[in-house]
Amino acid sequence: MLFQEIDIRRSPKFAILGSVTIQDLHYQMLSELKASLPDESGSRTVEQYVLETKLLKADDLSQAMFEQSLKALRGWWFKYKLNRGGEIVEWKAGPPDGRRAARVEPPGGTGFLMTSVMDEDGWKEMAKLSFLVPDDATSGNQPWVRQMSHDFGPLGSWYGETSFQRQGTADGLLRVNYQHNMTYKPPAKDQPAGDLPFTITAAEFRPEVAGGSFYFDAQAGRVQRVQERFLVKGAIRTELLGQALTVEVEEDQTIAVRILDENPWQE
Repeated sequence: MLFQEIDIRRSPKFAILGSVTIQDLHYQMLSELKASLPDESGSRTVEQYVLETKLLKADDLSQAMFEQSLKALRGWWFKYKLNRGGEIVEWKAGPPDGRRAARVEPPGGTGFLMTSVMDEDGWKEMAKLSFLVPDDATSGNQPWVRQMSHDFGPLGSWYGETSFQRQGTADGLLRVNYQHNMTYKPPAKDQPAGDLPFTITAAEFRPEVAGGSFYFDAQAGRVQRVQERFLVKGAIRTELLGQALTVEVEEDQTIAVRILDENPWQE
């Protein structure tokens, strides 16, 4: 049995009609992982149970929405299968992302807040990073590449590849840096708006930072920790109550993952 701690710091920014709304968020999620022994092909099955969540910091506008979304994650159970290299080959539905959009009235204007603690593709990415194994077909600082994608539903999607490169070993841990080289794909014109309170007519985003490092414990045969930063900027063109609006969006997010043998939150 292992424990996965995910620590997320986010500062999304939305600008609409000259009014800027900034969220300031810091939250954590702790899961219990039950991984089977590898079969003859090296594949293993993992059962994941969300034990606890914590909202460590939130702005006044976001506090109640994130408390509710994080609380809803507690007790969620899901299952997936990974191949020898830590890539997902089977997935049974993970937790709902808790996406919500609400109209807010910060000082000096009006705007919208969109919340999503972790969408399903985000849970998949955390699973792959938690069980990632360095490519045994490469050596030294020779890089290796994997395909990547992330579906944001009514907000569009990303696709591309992730490049990994060894950086050397220190204190028994192999450090591997990785970089997401990805392209944004806007939502289809007939894409349902889902639970968004507006219709998206066009969108464009560009990543400025997308990557991080993971530290692999060769003796234990698993990842010990991961650090990642994602900074993206762009704009969404929408229709709300018959009015065309442009929303400028910026998302700066850092994620730290720890894989431990013991529950780090147990007193």
